Amino acid sequence: MIVYQCLICWNISFVIQVLNAAWDAGIQVASENALPCYDRDGFNKTLENAKPRNDPDGRHLFGFTYLRLCSTLFEGPNLPEFERFVKRMHGEAVHDLRA
Repeated sequence: MIVYQCLICWNISFVIQVLNAAWDAGIQVASENALPCYDRDGFNKTLENAKPRNDPDGRHLFGFTYLRLCSTLFEGPNLPEFERFVKRMHGEAVHDLRA
C-alpha cells in the first residue's frame, strides 16, 4: 500500500501520476490531508483525487485519514461542510448546503 499526503501546494498532475501509476500496478493507495481544510473547495479537491469522477475503471483510494481535527472544524459552516465531505467519501448523494 502506498500512502501519500495531499498537499494543496503539490502539482495536481503529479498527484494524478502517482495515483494512476499505483492503480495501474494494482497497488492500493491511502491518503491523508497534510494541511487543515474546512471549506467545500478544499474538500472537493480531496474528493476528486480520492474518487476521480471520470475514471473509467472506478478506481479510488483504499483509505483516507482526516488530520487536523480541531475546534475550528466545529465553528460556523465548517461542520456541515465536513459532514457533507464524509458522506460523499462514503458514496452518499448529498444536497447542496449552500443557500
